[in-house]
Order: sequence, then structure tokens, then C-alpha cells
Amino acid sequence: MIDYHLHLWPHSESSVWFRLDQIAAYCDEAARHGVNELALTEHSHRFVDVASVVGPFWERFGHEPTSKTMAAYWDFHARNSLEEYVTLAQRAKDEGLPVKIGLEVDYYKDQMGAVSELLAQYPFDVLIGSVHWLGTWHLDDYESEVDLHEWRVRDVDQCWRDYAVAIDELCATNAVDVLAHPDLIKVAGFIASSPGDTWDAMAESAAKADVSMECSSASGPRTRRATGSSRRVSRSRPPPTRIKTSELASARAISRRCSRRAGCTKWRRTRVASVG
Repeated sequence: MIDYHLHLWPHSESSVWFRLDQIAAYCDEAARHGVNELALTEHSHRFVDVASVVGPFWERFGHEPTSKTMAAYWDFHARNSLEEYVTLAQRAKDEGLPVKIGLEVDYYKDQMGAVSELLAQYPFDVLIGSVHWLGTWHLDDYESEVDLHEWRVRDVDQCWRDYAVAIDELCATNAVDVLAHPDLIKVAGFIASSPGDTWDAMAESAAKADVSMECSSASGPRTRRATGSSRRVSRSRPPPTRIKTSELASARAISRRCSRRAGCTKWRRTRVASVG
């Protein structure tokens, strides 16, 4: 078994560390649970190199109430060196640890060509792609009252459709090999009236672009929708080794649809971005 979605640093930390012993400890713990290979896939927005390429994109959406929140989010997180990160990952490989050099690449609309040019300078084994925001709305940041409020005032069905469109655009760029937690849209607990339509659309997008899809237990709902409002529930996540069947339902639905449509194949880092 493999796990190709692993972060080194908690989101609550801005200034991070580069430690080989941390990676070794992860590998040991993974092996105890039957996982024989890991991919290190820190978020691309953690690095000043990526920030310099995509620029302050939130300024293009200055009219959105979430633009200031997004600016603060990037100011807090984008403070680290991509070169140092890749050097650490390469050292881990050279030391014989069972790891791949990877990155979780956020979707930057109309900018993926430039992002791919940057990432092509590094020896990545696998790039996983994700959609965490639409415009400047950080759709899965349920700890931010500003972002959570957007769920309460927006049309939920349209949010899901917009998410599927962003996933489709990301796949079409050929910039990534794997879709990370493609069912992330459900994490805040606001569910479309017909979620199967979104699963179908994403499966079609992945199959068409020959992009693999991650089956993740980490994107279970954190809030519940009740009588038109949102109610907080426990923020704790299940341990990685205790996967709840209910949390895998949407991921399995996507996987079944994908396999029926063209059979998403295993990732390969030979892609070249096709759009800007």
C-alpha cells in the first residue's frame, strides 16, 4: 500500500523546519500500518517561489469579501524555500527512505502554465492537484467565519458546479498527475441536491485527461446543515489507520464512475502543461 499525500508541517505553523528524522519517523510509522511507500506532498502555497510566480491573484477579486482573508492566508504561509524542501526530499531518497518527491499543487486559474514551468526545474516524482478556493473564497476553511459565511449566503448547488468546473480546468492543464481529495467540496457539510452530478463530472474530467484520483478519508464533513443554517460538530479527524466507511462513500462513488468511463491510469511525471 502507498500513501502519496503527506504534509510535513501543520497549517498552524508559518516558519517551518526541514528535518530528515521527521521523514524517517513517518516512514517507520507508515510501515507499521502496511504502507510501504510515501510521497512528500507539501502545499505549493507554502513557498515563496510559487508566490512570486502567481503573484497577489486575490487583488483581481478585490470586490470579494474573502479577498482580504486570502491575502492574510498567503502572507502567513508563503514564507519557505521550495529549493530547501526538494533538497530535503531528495536527501531522504538518497538515504534509502521509501519516499517520492512530490507537491500538492493548488489550482491557479489561467496561471498553471507558469506554475508548471517553475516546477519543471525540480525532480518531482509526482504532483497532486487540488482545488481549495474559488476566486478568493477558501471553501474548505471552516475555521474562518468569513469563509464559512460564504457557504451560508451562496447557492450551494452552484458552488458544487463551480467546483466541478475548476477540477475540470485543472485536469485539462496536464499540470498534475493525481487529483487530491476530489470530494473536498463536501468538507464544510453543505451538500448539493444532486451530488452524483458532481462526481460524474469530475470522473469524466479525470478520465479524459488521464489523471488519477486519490481516495482519501481526510475530507469528511466538519459541519452539518440543519434547517437552513450551519451547525458545528467535532473538528477531530479519524486517525489515518481508522478509515470510516461513511467518509469514503463519495470518494468511492467518484472512483466507480471514473473506472466505468475510461479507467484512470497510474500517474507518471511526464506531463507538460498545455494551457497558461
